[in-house]
Amino acid sequence: PGLVYYHGGGFCRFNVDTHHHITFHLAKTLGIVVVSVDYRLAPEQVFPAALDDCLAATKHFISNAEKYNVDPSRVAVVGDSAGGHLATTVSLKLAKGNFKPMPKLQALIYPGTQMVSLDTQSTRENGHLYPLPRETIA
Repeated sequence: PGLVYYHGGGFCRFNVDTHHHITFHLAKTLGIVVVSVDYRLAPEQVFPAALDDCLAATKHFISNAEKYNVDPSRVAVVGDSAGGHLATTVSLKLAKGNFKPMPKLQALIYPGTQMVSLDTQSTRENGHLYPLPRETIA
């Protein structure tokens, strides 16, 4: 099996290095190939740069999975926070485009899926906390 991981960070922070301890642990513990996507960040890169990068990386990995000794029908997409949003959106885009084979599993770790408004009780109460204060979320 294989796994494509999209890191969190409000679309504007963090990278594959900050999340290496997570992806390394997943690869070692599960005994699978893990691809961590180093997508472009805001504000230097505007939407849909991050999504385009994640979609392209996922399509490439699944289409070439056998080169990595991975069954293309046994690939998961996983993300935390903004990465959870990207995993959701990548899955939707693949489905709409009739991409085959679709990811077998989608795992969302505290996903950022409500992006209409950040004026929620949670962000009002916790939006000042490190590592991602409300003001920095792209």
